[in-house]
Amino acid sequence: MSRELQIVIRDSASETSVDAGWLGTDRRWTVSSVQSALEMVTSGIGFAWLPKADLEYALQSGKLKKLKLISGSERNFHMYAIFGKGERTGPATRLLVELLQAECNACPRRGSLRIV
Repeated sequence: MSRELQIVIRDSASETSVDAGWLGTDRRWTVSSVQSALEMVTSGIGFAWLPKADLEYALQSGKLKKLKLISGSERNFHMYAIFGKGERTGPATRLLVELLQAECNACPRRGSLRIV
């Protein structure tokens, strides 16, 4: 993989100093969106870490295939929900948090949503 072009999606956080992903090559292009990275990977320009939800059509249609790696074939992340408590939290916010918790609890690897 070190000889291939890695497509990296720019982190939009205003304050971050962490590089996520492999980044083990000097051959790297940074793009600003998942869609741009997906288009480049689908065109055969390089490889990238991409969210499963954005890959479903490309995988099912055969435009892309998942690489069989010895290790590190999946990445996990922490998810936090930060919102006002009590009367300041409206019904839409409560419903969103409930839906996120249900999805995280349904994850095969038992992901979790931390409520702050």
